[in-house]
Amino acid sequence: MATRGSCLIPVTGSHGDETNSTNVGIQQPVLCVGLTVVDMVTVAEAYPSEDSDQRAVRFYKQRGGNASNTCTVLSHLGTKCEYLGVLPDSSSPEHSWLIQDFMSLGVAIKGCVFSDKPCPVATVVVSQQTVAQHAMSLADVVFFSKDWARSQGWTDMHMAVKEAGRMCPQNTTVVCPWGDEGAAAWHKDDVITVQAVLPEKVVDTLGAGDTFIGGFLHARTMGLPLEETMSGFLDCFEDAAMQQKQLLRHREEALQYYRDMQIIRQMETKANEMYMERVIRGFCHLYAGEGVVPKDKDKKEFQTCTVHVVEEEADKCRASGCAKGKGGSMHMYCTNFYGGNGIVGAQVPLGAGIALAMKYSKKSNVCVTVYGDGAANQGQIFEAFNMAKLLNLPCIFVCENNIYGMGTSAERASANTDFYKRGDYIPGIWVDGMDVLAVKSATEFAKAFVLKNGPILLEADTYRYYGHSPADTQASYRFREEVQEVRDKRDPINQMKKRILSAELATVDDLQNIDKETGQEVKVAAERSKVDPELPVEEVFTNIYHQPPPDFHVRGCDPTINAATLKPVLKERSSLFIESWTLGLLRGCSYATEATFETRPFKLHKLENGPSTSVKITKEEALQYYRDMLVIQQMETKAHEMCMERVIRGFCHLYFRQVAGLEAVAVGVEHAITKEDAVITSHRAHGWTYMRGVSVLGIMAELAGKASGCAKGKGGSMHMYCTNFYGGNGIVGAQVPLGAGIAFAMKYSKKSNVCVTVYGDGAANQGQIFEAFNMAKLLDLPCIFVCENNLYGMGTLAERASANTDFYKRGDYIPGIWVDGVDVLAVKSATEFAKAFVLKNGPILLEASTYPHKYFHSNIKFLYSFRSREEVLKLDEIAYEWTREPIRDMKKRILSAELATVDDLQNIDNEIRQEVKVAAERSKIDPELPVEEVYTNIYHQPPPDFRVRGCDPTIKAATR
Repeated sequence: MATRGSCLIPVTGSHGDETNSTNVGIQQPVLCVGLTVVDMVTVAEAYPSEDSDQRAVRFYKQRGGNASNTCTVLSHLGTKCEYLGVLPDSSSPEHSWLIQDFMSLGVAIKGCVFSDKPCPVATVVVSQQTVAQHAMSLADVVFFSKDWARSQGWTDMHMAVKEAGRMCPQNTTVVCPWGDEGAAAWHKDDVITVQAVLPEKVVDTLGAGDTFIGGFLHARTMGLPLEETMSGFLDCFEDAAMQQKQLLRHREEALQYYRDMQIIRQMETKANEMYMERVIRGFCHLYAGEGVVPKDKDKKEFQTCTVHVVEEEADKCRASGCAKGKGGSMHMYCTNFYGGNGIVGAQVPLGAGIALAMKYSKKSNVCVTVYGDGAANQGQIFEAFNMAKLLNLPCIFVCENNIYGMGTSAERASANTDFYKRGDYIPGIWVDGMDVLAVKSATEFAKAFVLKNGPILLEADTYRYYGHSPADTQASYRFREEVQEVRDKRDPINQMKKRILSAELATVDDLQNIDKETGQEVKVAAERSKVDPELPVEEVFTNIYHQPPPDFHVRGCDPTINAATLKPVLKERSSLFIESWTLGLLRGCSYATEATFETRPFKLHKLENGPSTSVKITKEEALQYYRDMLVIQQMETKAHEMCMERVIRGFCHLYFRQVAGLEAVAVGVEHAITKEDAVITSHRAHGWTYMRGVSVLGIMAELAGKASGCAKGKGGSMHMYCTNFYGGNGIVGAQVPLGAGIAFAMKYSKKSNVCVTVYGDGAANQGQIFEAFNMAKLLDLPCIFVCENNLYGMGTLAERASANTDFYKRGDYIPGIWVDGVDVLAVKSATEFAKAFVLKNGPILLEASTYPHKYFHSNIKFLYSFRSREEVLKLDEIAYEWTREPIRDMKKRILSAELATVDDLQNIDNEIRQEVKVAAERSKIDPELPVEEVYTNIYHQPPPDFRVRGCDPTIKAATR
């Protein structure tokens, strides 16, 4: 964008011989004569092709012009120079910054002429008849362009320098750059040429010719002969030029960062004023005080999903708002910015989804997904973490930790406030969020990292000066002195201001001008937002459906529409579906002899010592464990038969047969706790129900939907209960926060009991589980979390569903233990250790490793639909070799220790089979629940005329 035809005249004194001219001006300044223009620069990621729809990355203006640019180059190389030309006077908006730009580089402009005409923009052609001919008679060195040479009829650079040399005094040096062909110089009838150094690819060549001229002049003032100057001057200034170019770039960036932060500060201050004036209504979450993740100044490749930034905030819908006034404080959008999001933490899984779309589309971009410390314990965040890591998505998670979630300090709300470590298997970085340069550096690293390795988590340590919203006075949770101390020591704008001034990148006046400009810009925008028109009422109907249905109306906008007419019409269910099951209890005989057995080693997380691998048990205990596991096995085997006979309908999640090994978990845990302790489990509840004290008949009848069932046939497979057993639960993972609540009640009541909270590996990535972890650890609740890992969540292998399959480590700040879940003695030992631990220290997490041998997630699918027969047979062989079946394992131990004989065990087998058979047969003939019982157990005190739809033929769904 340089001007064409301007001449550069180094003033070196009187003309002399060659000896004198090779040392000209070593201590004298160079005078550069020509025009100054305003270059309007467009930055693109690559040189655009013709008719391209490629968008510019950014625009900016800078001082340009051949003579002006050469002054810049010489100043950076350390050569004194002066500019002579025409500059705009004080009436021009360009006057101040042009003067300041020259002065910041030490370029003298005392001889310039100031005009009331505007500064030229972009390319300017200078009259060859006025400047050029007069300059040639005065200068020691004359430069002219290829364009000017061709206008004189000279066809190549050799001819050009010879002909121009004849127009100059004898000792004048004439230089003409000729584009890709190189450059030529003429002095005393000698012509010296050099070839151009062509880049391998298209690069930024803005001001390249001026750089050549400046380098040439610098080399001559340093005393280099003409030939060396032409061929090797780059060696003299390359390093210095690069450093100065970097410094210039840093200056531009530094001032841009300062301006951006000042804009946000001024905007948020004005927004607070407008809120107090009641121009802005409703929620208004201000951003002032928090460090900002800077945009990439060269490539806008970030797609962002962030929270609560204020712009279009007038109380009534202003059509000029970025979302037409519909979004308000929390819902603003633009290209590749997916908005503020009002639901706490909801933007995080959305951000992971955006990153998935990028990866799926094979784009080399990332998604920056931002949330606050107040949302850091949201379960959906951990679900997003898991999916992002599992798929190695290009997602930068950013936790803006401003220390307070609404009015609650992070330390009170989070068991672990090292939020950058909370991604578990996702790498993390802590960064000073009040330092814009630190955030930029961390983000640059993170972007390069995630494009190769998958997600990363940044914690930006910040602080907010205001309350959660303007309605929050902050008086109840922090003092003014605390806020003022942060303002004094860590304010991001003040820090940047000090850096800019200390590095002499700008003056105090420069920064004050920026402050005034940004303040004025925000003021004008605010005033306009008050007078701009409101959104027409018909616009309220838009942006709801892509294709609105016929006669579409919005409640509250049309007087003919009211809430009553919009009540959903409930569809009548075709039938009332009730699942039912039963369980029973048998106890075996006892012996006095003891034996000690070794278990497989435990794996520990955040524990120095773990359970003992040597377990001593009596004959009575050994046979009881054997009996309990055998009851569960026989009961589940019979339940499967009844499903095939269609006696049991609906879902039936078996605890044996489908999952060989889980019976050892239930039996081992139960024998390590007491009946005063509580247990809550998942939909796979039959074995736990039996171990809690419900009879085999109670379980089998419940499965069959009979009145003799433990829940009167209303609960079925997934909903069985008894004292201190809070059931199976049908919603995946929902029992975990309930278990934490039970543990909280125990602690609140000062009971010396624990709650065992059981879930499967298929639920291990549920966000609510991590929310429960946080509360349990924060309050040190007596809760033993047990993950029954049978390797498959329904039909999906754990390795495909979980980014980290070491589930005992997934509690992060909660200690964990891996235990062989097929070994009832190992489970018992681990649970005894866990109970003693949690009563003193708070929660612990056990992972019981098992394996499903026979069937699918429930009785209605088959194993081979998600595993090959070879895999099952191979694992069965391994299981037999390593005694990986709990009942067979216990049987071998009992016999090897001579705690009982084969006949003793066979008698137990026969007794249990008979009891289960009797219970199953009775469950088939027991009466069903009378219809009036359907009305019970819904309300503690049913309202008058209470009816249940589908149970009374006079009641129909349409009447509701």
